[in-house]
Amino acid sequence: MAYTINVAINDNLGGLFLASGVIAPALNASLAGGAPIVNTPSAAATLVFPALPTNPTGTTTLLVDAAPPAVPPITAVPPPSPATITGDLFRSGPITLPAISPALVARNLNVVTLPVSATTTTFATINAGAAGSFSGSFPIPASWLNYLSFAALNPNTGTITGVALSNPGAGLVLTVTGVLTVTQFWFVTVNHNFTLTVPFTAGPSHDATDPNRILSVSLGGATLIATGIPNFVSALIAPNLVSQLTLPNGQNLQQALESSFNSAIQSAVPTGLAPVGLQMTATATISALAFTSSTTGVTPTLVISDLIGTATQPIPPIPTPPPPSPTSLSVSYSPAPQFNSSVFYYFTVKNAASGSPVANAVVSIRNYQTIGVVYQAGKTDAHGKLTASLKLEKITVVIYRNPKNGHEETKLEYPYLSVSAHGYTSYSSELS
Repeated sequence: MAYTINVAINDNLGGLFLASGVIAPALNASLAGGAPIVNTPSAAATLVFPALPTNPTGTTTLLVDAAPPAVPPITAVPPPSPATITGDLFRSGPITLPAISPALVARNLNVVTLPVSATTTTFATINAGAAGSFSGSFPIPASWLNYLSFAALNPNTGTITGVALSNPGAGLVLTVTGVLTVTQFWFVTVNHNFTLTVPFTAGPSHDATDPNRILSVSLGGATLIATGIPNFVSALIAPNLVSQLTLPNGQNLQQALESSFNSAIQSAVPTGLAPVGLQMTATATISALAFTSSTTGVTPTLVISDLIGTATQPIPPIPTPPPPSPTSLSVSYSPAPQFNSSVFYYFTVKNAASGSPVANAVVSIRNYQTIGVVYQAGKTDAHGKLTASLKLEKITVVIYRNPKNGHEETKLEYPYLSVSAHGYTSYSSELS
């Protein structure tokens, strides 16, 4: 059966395409799986894969990029500087069937463009992130021993002390500085400072298997300058330094460069989406339509694409934290309750957890007198204290009267103490 993908572009953010839905004069889509890779070029927003010899099984990948070898400029907004797809529109990463088969029929590939102003990343930002990948000691490759022996040098250790990615104007350059510790003339230990300069190029990766590999990097010819090491020896070491050097994090130079670029790009995407209240869906991937660099930084033209979901979704609101649990009050008073006589009582109100005084706590007494119930109240001072002259009285309450013999069952009702304060659970107890 044929597999069809409708490419749906949401260009509200990036402004890279016209609303007509025209993507490019031609796109190339590659479906890989149990069957041989099947390619389908398309000049419209529909990608149709003809029936496969055998249906792909297990894990597959889908790559949608510019149809080689050349792609005319697409109609862009605003003119007269049209954008051109030279890179990737979608790199799926491994997806398991039946995500694309046979349910791929009439499935949408949702594409959201990003403004280049939000994805431009300075070299300062990239270098700050790269420092951790490059810095530290590295093992000396065995092949170096032969070259350094020409200068009576036996390398012991190498240490990278600095790294800088830049574009001086003629293209991208990686500069690595460090120290090579050697034994010179078989018994003298000497530190030789070195500077390794590697020109390189970067661009859309066209890698459908690794969704994190937005850009790929190709290294050029390296030059090495080292104090105390003859130039002809440095010239021999430089290519090996690039190809054989294992960085402290276990990567080689090319892998570390790609990681630095791609980490910086991935960090920039949430920043580009946040102002409009959006975030990537869990199944979306980032791809680069194009890539340029200047003397200050890099500017990838990025899209967020999703074959399973909508590519972006609203950022969920931050839940309002529940109000803090009310804190308990600790209440003490003296002397012990005395009845039928006026006595000064001293109340102290504190935070039960911290022991700190609670000011403005309302102290109420439900007191019994012959005329009924009377409330006597006061508020604590800044030290959580209140002094009140009270005449506590209790009453006898009839709870049952025998209608035959008039016998009564009674109980005593004692005064009741209540204390309340803002933000605290009210306190109450009987004064008996």
